[in-house]
Amino acid sequence: MVDLKANPFYLDDEAIAWVEETKNQMTLEEKIGQLFCPVGFTTDRDVLKGKTSEG
Repeated sequence: MVDLKANPFYLDDEAIAWVEETKNQMTLEEKIGQLFCPVGFTTDRDVLKGKTSEG
């Protein structure tokens, strides 16, 4: 269990409640998506989704 009141988070009870509520409302797909941090140098959605002009 992560102590959200301790370093490095320092969250108060209200913030922890928001985190828990948000997490509980997320789908499995959304939770898995949080594991990845794609790096891109564009805002073009097709490029970011891996789509190319070839198909």
